[in-house]
Amino acid sequence: MCQIEKLQELYDECKKINFDETSDILEKARSEEEARFFALVSDLILQQKQEEVIAAKRF
Repeated sequence: MCQIEKLQELYDECKKINFDETSDILEKARSEEEARFFALVSDLILQQKQEEVIAAKRF
């Protein structure tokens, strides 16, 4: 599997994040750097979902 395929797979998995579990995910991070990465990814996915809701005027 090439690098872009790995990143695409990672992106698809990240889109499945359950935001009710975010604090648990951050607590289980192996390092500060990993926790920051998880937080950034969670924020990005949440922003994308918010944009979808706003675009569909479901607010």
